[in-house]
Amino acid sequence: MLRIDKFLLLVRRYLAVGFRYCKVMKWREDVVENLLLKTLEQTALDPGNQKMPSGIRFQLADIWLDELEKVTGEDGVPVVTATLLMRPWEAMVRQGVQNLWRKKARKVLADERLREWGYEGEFAAKDSAEKGEEEEEWGGFED
Repeated sequence: MLRIDKFLLLVRRYLAVGFRYCKVMKWREDVVENLLLKTLEQTALDPGNQKMPSGIRFQLADIWLDELEKVTGEDGVPVVTATLLMRPWEAMVRQGVQNLWRKKARKVLADERLREWGYEGEFAAKDSAEKGEEEEEWGGFED
C-alpha cells in the first residue's frame, strides 16, 4: 500500500511541477501543449487506452484542479489556458471507453473553479438556477 501512495504522490508532484513551469513560462500555449498535454493524452488520459490503470486517471481527476489552483493562486488561469487544460477531460467525456471514466471527467469539468477562471466549455457547470437543479447528496459508491 505504501508503494502505491508513493507513486500517487509522485504523480501529484509531476503535475504540480508541470503547472508551475507553465506559469513561469507565462502559460504559453506551446509549453502547455508539449510539456503536459501531449504526454498525458498519450498515456494516462488517453480515453481509448484500457491498459492504463483507472486509479491513475482517478488520481489525476482528483488533483488536477487542486494543483492548478495552488499554482495560480489568486491570479487564476487565463481563459485560453483553462480551456486548453480541460481538453483531455473533454476528450474523456466524449471518447472514454469506460462509463466510470466519463463520469469522473464530467465531474472535473463541472467544477465551479473552472467557471471562475472563465471556462465555458460544453461540459462546464451552469448556474443551478439555470439548470433548475439542486446539489445532489452523496449516494454511496458508484458501480
